[in-house]
Amino acid sequence: MIGDLLALGLVIAAGLNFHMQTSLARLPYTWLPWAVSWVLVAGSLNLLGGDGPRQWSSLLRVAWAGLLAAPLAGLLRELMVGGDAVLVLFVVIMAATSSLGLLLWRALYIWWTQRNG
Repeated sequence: MIGDLLALGLVIAAGLNFHMQTSLARLPYTWLPWAVSWVLVAGSLNLLGGDGPRQWSSLLRVAWAGLLAAPLAGLLRELMVGGDAVLVLFVVIMAATSSLGLLLWRALYIWWTQRNG
């Protein structure tokens, strides 16, 4: 789970960098809602414990969890920043990029654990 949260942080930091936000002060406003949403959704899909995270077959559930966590994360983020509407484009982009980042991390994790026992 720590690796997942770090992967989300890297995706968000890359997004902030892409938008030329040189200060990481905004990172928690996006990372925290995404972390909460990820833990809730990934936990319900058995992606956080047991042998589930170590199987190649779990990668489809990782992608699905990223897509399912995005709307809740977008809503939580808007509540944190005091916004009045969830930006759909932001949610779609974060769903895609966070799912990709989590898939890459999990694939590396699975490969490493199966290679090294």
